[in-house]
Amino acid sequence: MALRPDLRERNLSSVFDMFDTDRDGFITEDDLLAAGRRVLDEFHITDDQQRAGFLALYRPVYEQLSAHCDSDGDGRITRQEFIKAFAEGLGDPQAYYQRLFGPVIERMAQLIDQDADGFVEADEHARCAATQGMDESVSSAGFELMDSDADGRVSVGDYSAALAQVFFSQDPDDPGTAILGHS
Repeated sequence: MALRPDLRERNLSSVFDMFDTDRDGFITEDDLLAAGRRVLDEFHITDDQQRAGFLALYRPVYEQLSAHCDSDGDGRITRQEFIKAFAEGLGDPQAYYQRLFGPVIERMAQLIDQDADGFVEADEHARCAATQGMDESVSSAGFELMDSDADGRVSVGDYSAALAQVFFSQDPDDPGTAILGHS
């Protein structure tokens, strides 16, 4: 296993691009909420309580990111600030990710599991990835890495764990590290 520190940085940069929904070079609270709404809309989640509950998970993410890395206090997070925040993770990148994005990713995985069977199927993953602007061939290849038994589905827990690896792993052998097309 050859660790590649640049892999995590490239992945974090790609995550930044997904959350910079208006493509202005900054992440704001509105950007994060827009990213969440894209998932809700794609999966036809219309129940107001479910929508509000999911979007509410993004607010503390933005508040904590702002507190930790908005160095100039302008209410916008730059690519460098975002990457540094997750790379350093206040001394524990895995715990930092879990505190900020863990609840969002876990709930998202449950929402995209449309038949509530405890598994994310390849088509559900592709739809979710498309909401964040991911290339279809990249998202398909990424899903294949997560789907170790090639049955076309990944448990919600394994799916969440693989997506977490994007944020903190630099090991190219971890299933989630190559999900954004970087390896």
